[in-house]
Amino acid sequence: MKLEDSMKPRLSVLSAAMLVICGAIASAVQAQNLKSQRLNDTLVQDANPVYLVYMNPFKVQEYEQEAINRGYVRPEVPSIILDEEKINYVMRNIKAFSYSPGVERLKNEITNNLSLRNVAKAAVMMPAFYANLNQREVDALRNSNNIVSIDRLDPDEKAHTFSAPVYYDYFIGNEIVPWGKQAIKADNSITPNNYFFIADAKLIHPKLSSEVNIAFTDDEGYDGTGHAASVLALAAAKSNNAYIRGINPGQKIMHFGVQPYDWSISDKIIASAWMAEAFGVFRH
Repeated sequence: MKLEDSMKPRLSVLSAAMLVICGAIASAVQAQNLKSQRLNDTLVQDANPVYLVYMNPFKVQEYEQEAINRGYVRPEVPSIILDEEKINYVMRNIKAFSYSPGVERLKNEITNNLSLRNVAKAAVMMPAFYANLNQREVDALRNSNNIVSIDRLDPDEKAHTFSAPVYYDYFIGNEIVPWGKQAIKADNSITPNNYFFIADAKLIHPKLSSEVNIAFTDDEGYDGTGHAASVLALAAAKSNNAYIRGINPGQKIMHFGVQPYDWSISDKIIASAWMAEAFGVFRH
């Protein structure tokens, strides 16, 4: 079997990740949590900087195929069950969907050989992991045949200057029409058979929460600023002469709550991608 053929079962899920809309909390979590890593469900402080380590995808695929040959079966969502059952099925089995035997085996080999500490899986959709590394460990990883690249994650502290906006928010009745809607020339039509998949903070806002068409939320995470409601409203708030009109008014949303200051964003992106796969987003 060709390598590219063996990778096909994952391609639709990899593509699904491209459609996941992540609120700005993703970058905020990364920037604010650079000195922390999840280790056995405990945040461990470490003075060393955080790196994103990309492993050799061909070695990962080799290990994945070996696991399949030994009987490992990739999970799939049954296509015959109802939509509500699909949601429950994905959320009940998210750990199975998140697991990649190839990623885990190669990551464990690398980390055990170098005695790396504070290592966290990035996501099943890319063969990579986060780790707090000192310079000796970075140099050792760069000399490994199983490593493609190592990227240091530093917060962006530079000042930015933006050009003057061409578009501006304006009101229609009591409703704000955001400038982004004009910039991309979006009308008020929606595609009722599709969903927006959004990973952001918990949806907590007494007014904006009622403005969006939530098909699913796991009701997890925390939000003290109303950030998630603002992001969801900007994407899909109803056109009802109140508050704000979204890019696609009334579009159905599947929302996945994220806890601040940890890496749960990766798990929620995986859940979003598999949910998109289960609902046949790529077949419409």
